[in-house]
Amino acid sequence: MVQEHEIRAQLARYLSGEVSLGAFERWLNSARLPVVVDANDEAFKLVARIDLMLSERHDHIITEAEFREGLVGRE
Repeated sequence: MVQEHEIRAQLARYLSGEVSLGAFERWLNSARLPVVVDANDEAFKLVARIDLMLSERHDHIITEAEFREGLVGRE
């Protein structure tokens, strides 16, 4: 199962500009299934928050800058 610290490390890579939003999203998609196992887990809660923000980004409700801003402090 993917650990919360692994998600935060990948999030930090995106926020620092080391990886693109697309690369971060592909990694998150590959990590998502093991996280769904325990809905009380902090990793699950973090992925759920990121997923919500990604949906808002894809629906053009927020800009990528707003997406990034909303993630600062979660890495």
